[in-house]
Amino acid sequence: MNIEDIREMIAKGVDKNMLLKKMDDIDESLKDIMKGSERIDSIVQNLKLFSRFDYSNVRKNDIKRIISEAIRVSQYRAKDKDLFELISRSGEFNVKVNHDEMLQVFVNIFLNSIQSIEKKKEMLEGSFFQGRIQVEIEIFDKEICIKVEDNGAGMDKIMASKVFDPFFTTKGNDGTGLGMNIVYNIIAKYSGRIKVETELDSFFRTIINLPIA
Repeated sequence: MNIEDIREMIAKGVDKNMLLKKMDDIDESLKDIMKGSERIDSIVQNLKLFSRFDYSNVRKNDIKRIISEAIRVSQYRAKDKDLFELISRSGEFNVKVNHDEMLQVFVNIFLNSIQSIEKKKEMLEGSFFQGRIQVEIEIFDKEICIKVEDNGAGMDKIMASKVFDPFFTTKGNDGTGLGMNIVYNIIAKYSGRIKVETELDSFFRTIINLPIA
């Protein structure tokens, strides 16, 4: 419906309530268009980022420092400010990576965990539930292993098998489905490995292995 249609309806003396309903329909359609446009823009921006991996700033970085920074960046999105627990021995955990790309990896994983915990809280409808995101850093042989585990909504095995697929999302229209795919490719770029383990309504665990620098 355009403005001429509305004028014609007014000229014909169309019922006011019907006209208001038509206007509401237009408003909802505009909202859908705007939301779709924002989602497309987000996909395009992610694809641009994916297509221009930055090799110029690859250097030795302490992954523990990057993870601590990612926790601080992600914390503001959490309603509960005591979600995170970082477990590691003292000392440095050096890997040869681009700092910003690796920061993006962990912010993405942490935000997914926060959203999963909030989803579980909604499912429990006010029942007491203490969300938790545990991050553990260990050294095995010539690799650094990072485990991120939350006690959020989790997912079933079929969904988990698709988690790194391009455009796969559990967030409906609110997600682009590129986040974990980009995470996978960044880790692979640095000769690392990533996998997930999960159980529906129980936990979601991401395990990343990176070569020691």
